[in-house]
Amino acid sequence: MLEDALDRFAAHLRAYEQPGLAAVIDGAREGDPGRLPQRVLTLFTHGMGGLLDVPIYSNGVVDRDATARRDELAHEVFESARARLGTSI
Repeated sequence: MLEDALDRFAAHLRAYEQPGLAAVIDGAREGDPGRLPQRVLTLFTHGMGGLLDVPIYSNGVVDRDATARRDELAHEVFESARARLGTSI
């Protein structure tokens, strides 16, 4: 479930010309598979320059639907990682 959520999130970012952020999502998979949830959760605890800091643009204007979908996918990833850890952050 977490891996599928990561795939959907990265694909959405790529679809809206955010390959750098998609690469960050993909990079979380590197390392010990048992620590994947911890690595994923750290993606959401960094300060400036985070995954959700900037809206998504299409044709030079803010794409509210794409941004809202990105946020939904991010929430799904976060909750999947949290559930795998069995924690209530």
